[in-house]
Amino acid sequence: MVLWIVLGILLLFFGFAAYKSAEIWNAAHIALAAGIFVLALVFIFLAAANLRTRLAWMKHVETLTTKAEQAELKTTELSTSIRRSTEELDRNIQLRGQVWRNLAAVTAEGQGFVLNSAAWGDASWRRFGLEEDSNEPPPVEADDAASGATPKAEPATTSRPTGLQTQTIVFAFAEAPIHLSFLPEPLRLPIQELLLRDSSIVEKDVRAVLRIPFAYLGEFRIAEVDGSKVVVHPTAPLSETQLAVIKTGSPWTLYDTMPRDAQDVFEGAKPEQLQALFMAMTNAAPDQIAPLVEEYLRDRQDAQPADLPERRWAEIKFVKERTFEVDVPAEGESALPDKPFDVSGRARDSNLRQGTDGPATVQPEQTGIFDSVTAKVLIDSGVAQPVREVFVRHLRDYAYDFRSKNLGLSALQDRMSVIQRNLEVFKQSQVTVEQQIEYRTQERDKLNGDLRGFDQERKVLTAYLAQLEARIAELRQTLKTLYLNNQRAVQGMSG
Repeated sequence: MVLWIVLGILLLFFGFAAYKSAEIWNAAHIALAAGIFVLALVFIFLAAANLRTRLAWMKHVETLTTKAEQAELKTTELSTSIRRSTEELDRNIQLRGQVWRNLAAVTAEGQGFVLNSAAWGDASWRRFGLEEDSNEPPPVEADDAASGATPKAEPATTSRPTGLQTQTIVFAFAEAPIHLSFLPEPLRLPIQELLLRDSSIVEKDVRAVLRIPFAYLGEFRIAEVDGSKVVVHPTAPLSETQLAVIKTGSPWTLYDTMPRDAQDVFEGAKPEQLQALFMAMTNAAPDQIAPLVEEYLRDRQDAQPADLPERRWAEIKFVKERTFEVDVPAEGESALPDKPFDVSGRARDSNLRQGTDGPATVQPEQTGIFDSVTAKVLIDSGVAQPVREVFVRHLRDYAYDFRSKNLGLSALQDRMSVIQRNLEVFKQSQVTVEQQIEYRTQERDKLNGDLRGFDQERKVLTAYLAQLEARIAELRQTLKTLYLNNQRAVQGMSG
């Protein structure tokens, strides 16, 4: 609007000047002045259009530059995330230890048991969904149908090496199909939702090839390894329940390290799922396992006055930078120590170290949960401020608990509820670790794909920016040439 007003004023001024000049100018002078005026107006319009185009392209270039910087920042974040995921995966694998699945129970031999390792491994899980030659489930014997055990499969004639060494101590578990058909439906469905997270897997597994550990068989010593033949001897007398499960012929799973307990074992679980799981493992009534369910549901939630002092921890917020020693000195430590952590919780295993020299640093505004003594020291020293008191459940050492159980068979009935709780926590801990490993692996693959996509976008944006800069340079050269031509024209007219 302002431009049009200015042009109108200029037009009126030109008309007035031409009228006044008519007395001393001839027609040729007036025509020449009118032509110059019209050409000037045309030049003004062209210059305005060029300026508008230039501003638009500059804004577009700025937007693309911002996006390129954001893409580069995102790439850096993804690289950091991949590194952290890889470190977490390494820690989980290290803490889980070695696992031998799908060992067929053949027969008892003296004081021990003979296992067939011809088909050991996770082949059933890897092949699941890929074999479509038969939708008929394998035949189930009468004893298996009554006990809910896995249908017996014919052992393979050849096998890959297991890596089992004689005199090695392993922890054995019996496997069961994920259908859990030996459980009543009110218990089976919530447990499948909790352990599998995807109930459609059960419907697809029509051949009953997918299995999970469901019963602890005891601690065993590897007595003999001869090809696919593995002989194991129990390190302590087995209970009647363990012997009964072994007699069903269910495949075995061996662990060289007892699965560990963790705070996030049942994170996100629903009360009805935990109740069903504990009832199935303990054969207890709902009111008997209610305290156990509450313990897991309240983990890392607000503390209550009735909680034991050792279970009342403090969540604090740091107001100053603070360093913590999380790794033991590398000197004198073997690559595979007998225990991954020392008595103070510092990492001894090289695969569990934080990966940098020196202590770990906590920045201001970060929060953490500490025992009451440590939290009080940090608060009194002015390093942190209290946030709230939280309830932290006691983590269980499964290997110690099971050894104590086997050494105290005479008091088995009195301690049955405790043992069953330990079995429940173990199975969920193992499923959680396997799910985390699978999830982190998929996440890493997806992040790698995103990283490649961002790199490609950055290359395209860089090429596009170069084209824009070349176009801007070309427009500048055109304007410069036009300006010089106009100058020469003006000088020519003036001469």
